[in-house]
Amino acid sequence: MNQPCTCSFSAFEAVPELQKQTQIDFESILRVSARVFDQWAEIIGCERCRTDFTTLIIITTAAERLLTLYTAICKAYGLSEKQLDPTDKGLDTHPHESTSSAKGSTATTQTDTASPVCAHSMMKFGKLSLEGDDASLLAHVLLSRSLVRLGELLENYTCLAFGDNNTNNKDNTLVACESSLVETMERLILLVAQVKI
Repeated sequence: MNQPCTCSFSAFEAVPELQKQTQIDFESILRVSARVFDQWAEIIGCERCRTDFTTLIIITTAAERLLTLYTAICKAYGLSEKQLDPTDKGLDTHPHESTSSAKGSTATTQTDTASPVCAHSMMKFGKLSLEGDDASLLAHVLLSRSLVRLGELLENYTCLAFGDNNTNNKDNTLVACESSLVETMERLILLVAQVKI
């Protein structure tokens, strides 16, 4: 594989930021998601980076962590049909829609520091502040957009990175990485089914 150019470095920097979060508000999750998605789109458009082994690891790791954060959102706002485990492997915002952080308002109690907890953010539709079911509805819309965007990027990346490669010509490491990416996409599908986009 080719060596990556500078457009993959910014995506690599986002991984530690995603992994270190144990308690993060909804607004911050959306913000870091949008930044990561923009970086991925740049990588996918780069013929050198999208076929690099390091890029594959970065994207898979970041996608898994984003799904863990999205699962925390589901628990915080009651968006799924069943209680979800953020660590379960089996498993761009509108200009008039916004959130602002409300410090001290955590959505759920959790003793496991390895699993992130999503804190509620103040939900707004234009100048109108939303609470209760209305806030959950807006959270559902915004989360759904992030899930769809994540799915599109993962699908595009997989097609470009592996579409022209014959399985017989792949080494064991590449096959394992591709398998991990497929598992991540399957986990995304399960979460989408629970959220009911």
